[in-house]
Amino acid sequence: MRRRTKFLQYVIAQSVGIALTGLCKFDDLVCEYFIGPDQKPCGAANPWKALVVEEFMIRTTICDLLDVEHPIALGGMGSATSPALVAAVSRAGGLGALGCHYLTPDQIQERAAAIRQETKKPFGLNFLTFDTREDSFAAALELRPSVMQFAWARPDQD
Repeated sequence: MRRRTKFLQYVIAQSVGIALTGLCKFDDLVCEYFIGPDQKPCGAANPWKALVVEEFMIRTTICDLLDVEHPIALGGMGSATSPALVAAVSRAGGLGALGCHYLTPDQIQERAAAIRQETKKPFGLNFLTFDTREDSFAAALELRPSVMQFAWARPDQD
């Protein structure tokens, strides 16, 4: 339960490799930060208030469809994502996505392998349809990711 309340802070901490300590406030509700890769709580916050925050977590059909805990997806952002960020979002219960724009087939395979080494959770591979390399797209399909994402179509692809 506590892990869900700290989703965003945990993702940020994991992506930049820092440990969090202290308390976080959601209005008058208090919950705990997590520290370290084993997600141990750092201290005793009011457990009743943490439970109240838990009741407001959203679960949608997309969570079930994609096998994620939270209806939050990392955008592929062209080629601005990294395997570490994708894995951190997926480990935290969202859907991580690797931007594959301008990546070669070998780069896509290497980065997908790095993500799979970090997590067994679902993640996606993202392509910009107006400028997709066929060899890179074919390599991505061979990897059979949980999700293939597409963005930015040309007008003739509508």
